[in-house]
Amino acid sequence: MTITSALTRLQATIQALRRQIEPVAGETCRVARFDKQLFPGDARQLGQCLAILEQNYARLCSSQHDEQRLWLAERVANQVAALQRELGSRHLRPQRERVHTDPQQAKHAEYLGYQQRLQQMIDERETRLAQAETLAVQQQLKQDLTVLEQRMGRCKAAIKQVSWTLALRGKAE
Repeated sequence: MTITSALTRLQATIQALRRQIEPVAGETCRVARFDKQLFPGDARQLGQCLAILEQNYARLCSSQHDEQRLWLAERVANQVAALQRELGSRHLRPQRERVHTDPQQAKHAEYLGYQQRLQQMIDERETRLAQAETLAVQQQLKQDLTVLEQRMGRCKAAIKQVSWTLALRGKAE
């Protein structure tokens, strides 16, 4: 593989990353997403990281020194891999790590996340209960389900209260 073809493939990869990042480029996290060695500065937005990657790619293309080219190629490859991993696992990032301008909205989003996880736990326990063979296991699963359903009730009440607060504030504005 020649250097020109490798750079062309790398440019295509970066363009594909750009298309994936564009819809979420401005999303900000409370903490930096990457190590400062990989993306210097306070890179809290994927758009910032993409700009740094593109700068390094431009430096790689214009570099004349083999040692510098090798170092930049490794850096660009690591940055591309990091951005691809972040895009692939972005949906797993907890809602609490995302910046919210309104604390009530943040609380609402957090409670919705709790509700979703509780529902998954309830569904899992119900599946296990349907497959349980011994009485002791069935009783334990029923007890777990009761506790989870109580938690779900409290969670729904909290969501309703925060929603009500948000709705009242929306009418006042």
